[in-house]
Amino acid sequence: MRDYIQVSVYAGTLAALGAFAFLLILSIVIPFLGIDMFLPAFDENFSDLILTLIWSIVVGIFYAFIYLLTLIYTGWENSLTKALAVIIIIWLIASGPIMLILNILPPTGEELLPIIAFFWAHILFAILLRFWVERLRDRFQV
Repeated sequence: MRDYIQVSVYAGTLAALGAFAFLLILSIVIPFLGIDMFLPAFDENFSDLILTLIWSIVVGIFYAFIYLLTLIYTGWENSLTKALAVIIIIWLIASGPIMLILNILPPTGEELLPIIAFFWAHILFAILLRFWVERLRDRFQV
């Protein structure tokens, strides 16, 4: 049985958890980095942190589904390059115009380090997504 949605849910969730953990660890180890504009701190509001985690998983599942559609229509060779391309393109589109339209773009000012950290979290997400899709591919016959 080919179940692309189930693979998207599993791979997207696991990759999102990895990227979320990366940002969380960065915010604890390097607090002056300013990642709190994307990730609320533990001590400030735990419910916001949980909502951010849930939102990250939902977005990760969407990213994974788009990635799987890309692989279905273009083939499975060079899957890491495709993962990086798909995630970076979606990140650029979603981080700019869509977040601006929805008025959820965090005010960054001239702080470049948090944006770089958020970008690297997406790179890590793409690598983890490719890893998990490859691991789940045979199991779900995708």
